[in-house]
Amino acid sequence: MKTRYFIAISIALLMAVVYLIFQNKTAYYIVRHAEKSGDMLTGEGQNRAATLRDSLIGKNIKNVWVSTTNRSQQTAAPLVEALAAAGSFDEAEQYHIYDYPDSDGGASFMTSLKANKGNMLIVGHTDNINAIIDSLIHKDDEIDINPDDYDNMFVVVMWPILNINQLFYTSYGEESP
Repeated sequence: MKTRYFIAISIALLMAVVYLIFQNKTAYYIVRHAEKSGDMLTGEGQNRAATLRDSLIGKNIKNVWVSTTNRSQQTAAPLVEALAAAGSFDEAEQYHIYDYPDSDGGASFMTSLKANKGNMLIVGHTDNINAIIDSLIHKDDEIDINPDDYDNMFVVVMWPILNINQLFYTSYGEESP
């Protein structure tokens, strides 16, 4: 009888620990804006933005960060609209626009970004994705982003309870030329 009680308590404690670990994880999904012409998305870019939505819709996104550019905002728009329609997203609270380029080298943006909790999408640009990733997780080398690459997705996962931060690379949508 004592053995069963001990096993039940052990399983409950293990489940509580696993729950805490996963509840405190934050994933930052970092992408470059989709294909553009000037500051607007092309038809190909709009298709990629829809693919981004489909890729992230089940990822429990709590915050979306976009730059002041139209192309960045248009890249995130399908996801934001889908989350809002599902009732799981309040644009007034969870949609953030950061200055690009900014006057303080990104410091205020990164402070605000880190103050938010939960999984988030960050739509960046060729020249600021490395800085965003480096502020979250200090990496040793620069990520080479070709000006024609639009399919890259970088995922920084932070497990504060375990003091582990990881960087993953994936792609989404059709491969860039």
